[in-house]
Amino acid sequence: MTTDRERIAELDILRGVAFLGVVLQHAIGIFIRKPDIYQEAALILGLLFNLVKFAVPMFVFISGVGLLYNYYEQLDYAGFIKKRSREILFPYLFWSLLYYYHYYEKLPLDSPGLIRFMQQLATGSAAYHLWFVVMIFQVYLFYPLILPIYRWLRPRVQSYKSLYIILGMAALLYTALMGFSAYIVPGGYFKFESSLLQLIFIKYRSINFLYYSFYFVLGSLAAFALVKWRDLVLRTLAGNSVAFAGLFLWISLELLQGARNGVVNLAISTSLKPSMFFYTVSSILLIYGLALLVTKYNPLLQQILNGIGRYSFGAYLVHALALDYIVKQLTWATPSNYLEMTLISFGLTAVVSFLLAYLSQYVPFGKLVMGNGSRGRIELL
Repeated sequence: MTTDRERIAELDILRGVAFLGVVLQHAIGIFIRKPDIYQEAALILGLLFNLVKFAVPMFVFISGVGLLYNYYEQLDYAGFIKKRSREILFPYLFWSLLYYYHYYEKLPLDSPGLIRFMQQLATGSAAYHLWFVVMIFQVYLFYPLILPIYRWLRPRVQSYKSLYIILGMAALLYTALMGFSAYIVPGGYFKFESSLLQLIFIKYRSINFLYYSFYFVLGSLAAFALVKWRDLVLRTLAGNSVAFAGLFLWISLELLQGARNGVVNLAISTSLKPSMFFYTVSSILLIYGLALLVTKYNPLLQQILNGIGRYSFGAYLVHALALDYIVKQLTWATPSNYLEMTLISFGLTAVVSFLLAYLSQYVPFGKLVMGNGSRGRIELL
């Protein structure tokens, strides 16, 4: 691991913002599907959902920055994987088992239950948010294969021109992949002869790291040329804000055009389509620029988002459970104002999840099941 490097202060801010975006998405997902929701409320929630669609790709971007920044000079693969397994896979196993019990009200002790649980572990489907852990862990497994490519690239990205060329080529390839995922696969126009390849690249493409790889590339290039990257996002902040607004309008029109009889279909706003890719990249650039401004001009907001970001891994693991319990209480206690309930659920879930992740650091085995937030260096979240 590379030592004595400048800490990238804005990354914790990005983690905090991305975590809040994930929680808001999941709160929206619960209430927008209510059969008695008013159309106006559903449309507003749909627009809010689109607004924070950057969240998961932002985590992938952060992973790209963190890995290439901290593990570029040297890498002990065995020690690296052991460390990542302890920090990520053990909490993942624990929470997968806990969510299994939460949803089925029993442990997977019989043969059918054990088979189901093993399938859920492999696909990250024990709860609706755990797929991300399966997807991002693939980065660590294949990182030694990726690293030589980056070592070859690094001397070639020391100018803006070379940075633009490499990013442009990667963006073209990734746009083609997103077009394949959004238009070719759903139409059944392509199928692998191998059933294994069909599972990996078609059926379960949403947990295949390849389908989120551009954000990792973007993060790694930012780590390579950090000074130039910071300068780039600040210089383009005004122009990118205009692009962001236009792209948000584009993806929102796609969502609204797909609404039928007042029902907003959030599946239209998948991350795996070209328009959402363009919007997400613009979002990452915009939020990164704003994070730089926060570090310079707003220390209080920086401290708040830093705290959320530092404990975001544990908070991410627990937030779906916290959201379930909070929604049940709100449904019982409040009238069916689903827009208001969404925002209340979002706020309460974010606070409760953060507190549980923070307090877990001070109880026996808490760091084992929630991640070591006191380090503040987990590249995952």
